[in-house]
Amino acid sequence: MKGPKRRKKKDNPYTILHDMDKNKFYVLFNSNGVINKVEVSNDVFYAFDRFELDDISELHKQDKHIDLRPINENYLYKKDEESIEEYIIRKNEFEKLHNAINQLTEIQKRRIKYYYFEDMNFSEIARLEKCDESSIRESIYSGIEKLKKILK
Repeated sequence: MKGPKRRKKKDNPYTILHDMDKNKFYVLFNSNGVINKVEVSNDVFYAFDRFELDDISELHKQDKHIDLRPINENYLYKKDEESIEEYIIRKNEFEKLHNAINQLTEIQKRRIKYYYFEDMNFSEIARLEKCDESSIRESIYSGIEKLKKILK
């Protein structure tokens, strides 16, 4: 006799078994400390089996969403949440950078965008713009120097 080996919810009061030699199905349950074994039909067995599989699915969902990290002060007051002051500073810095970029030539803006924001290298940009790789490098580096001066 064999039952499916799977984890069950704590409040699951039954166990299902399948006697493969006799092709019989059973449900075992505890009633007032006495283990009862009841033969059931194929349909009932598979209904109980489906209930257990649904329980397992629910347990997996719970496991996925339960945070098992120890609770301490850092956990309660999450440091990864941005304060209003940090948000304002970050937004202000972003606006300064945006204004500085707008002071670059169109060519420098485009090339810096390709290099930093689209993760292209000098040779890829040169191929795209049909020009020399050294001119791309020089344009980007001079644009960065210009940004540094503007942001000081």
